[in-house]
Amino acid sequence: VSAVLVDAPCSATGLGSRRPDILRKAPELDDLLDTQRKLAEHTVDSLLDAGGIMVYATCSLLKQESEDQMKHILERTDGAEME
Repeated sequence: VSAVLVDAPCSATGLGSRRPDILRKAPELDDLLDTQRKLAEHTVDSLLDAGGIMVYATCSLLKQESEDQMKHILERTDGAEME
């Protein structure tokens, strides 16, 4: 596969202005982070062709759910780069 969109499940903190109730709930962040990491790793390891493109999307404002997840993928994957 040459490209994959990973619309990862997340804490939805980016929806707070439209859905303030979301910000009142404490998400199970550890479980979400684990699921996000597994989805991204599976995409890179099993789905993408060499040189393929992964678009990783969340509706979260939390660095742990976006930047940190991609940093992990970049560190563990030879030849991976972010655009």
